[in-house]
Amino acid sequence: QIRDEIGGFDLSFLAEMPLEEAKAWLKRLNCIGPKTAAIILCFSLGMPAMPVDTHIYRVSQRLGLIGPKVNAEKAHDILEPMVAPEDVFPFHMYLIRHGRQVCKAQRPRCGECLMGWGCPTKPKMERAAVADAKKKAKRKPAAKKRKAS
Repeated sequence: QIRDEIGGFDLSFLAEMPLEEAKAWLKRLNCIGPKTAAIILCFSLGMPAMPVDTHIYRVSQRLGLIGPKVNAEKAHDILEPMVAPEDVFPFHMYLIRHGRQVCKAQRPRCGECLMGWGCPTKPKMERAAVADAKKKAKRKPAAKKRKAS
């Protein structure tokens, strides 16, 4: 589809367009949604498009940057204007790392989180961790006593 339209695969012309126009051009192609469009623009063309992957989505919800009912597609539109254009790429990379290493989907490490002081989800996650630990302790079978011979 791209080759038929522009005679090749060089998308560098998109860098000359305003960001929203470049995103719209990509999203009208088959199989390109907001995440893929933002990845192409950010990583290939150095444009300040905010790709929202699963880690960024989860961390943003937990921090209250996006609401609990905001879908991933809408999250792009909400998060991108929050970050200065020159900070989009580092913000993207840091939030992914934070989501992988600290704010994990299962068992987040809230005690290690540098943003925990302002995280509205931290108390809930910590209560859940304590409850899980109590459940595990109850399930652990008592150690069998050895018979003296």
